[in-house]
Amino acid sequence: MSSSVLTPIQQAHVDSAFPECCAEMARHLLAGAVVHIGRQHEVGEAPPYAITAVGTDFWIDCCPSAAAAQQLARDLGLRVEAGGAG
Repeated sequence: MSSSVLTPIQQAHVDSAFPECCAEMARHLLAGAVVHIGRQHEVGEAPPYAITAVGTDFWIDCCPSAAAAQQLARDLGLRVEAGGAG
């Protein structure tokens, strides 16, 4: 998926991001980025499963379960890397 317009779900996600991350978030969403879903241990107050753009250290979001992260990634038009959940 590569588009020049964010979907309403994508736009809401960008709007909820930290202001300094909005432009990069929009680029990843517009590109339909490939993402990895995995456990995160860096931020104690964040949910345990991070959605990360492959090849970067950019977090799209964190979710309470791998299944929730996979669903959010699909809802956002992202492509989950095979074997990238857990």
